[in-house]
Amino acid sequence: MKFNKGSVVQVSVYPNPVKDKLQVSIQSDNIRLQLADMNGRIIKDQVLQVGNHEWSLRDYSPGIYMLSVLQNNQRIETIKIIKQ
Repeated sequence: MKFNKGSVVQVSVYPNPVKDKLQVSIQSDNIRLQLADMNGRIIKDQVLQVGNHEWSLRDYSPGIYMLSVLQNNQRIETIKIIKQ
């Protein structure tokens, strides 16, 4: 999944569906990612800088999660992540 909001925010998240490790590529500064379960409970929250990052999802149960991308405390995008 890749999205680009104008020239401001560029984030790539893959693979989706994911088994163990979610790869995140950030091309914009001060990006905050929040991973929530289907009850809306935030289970992972991290501010990331430009570069490639790896999130381990190994300890999470299979199911559907929502990944929110925020910049300057403003939600830019929310995408569905499927954990196998």
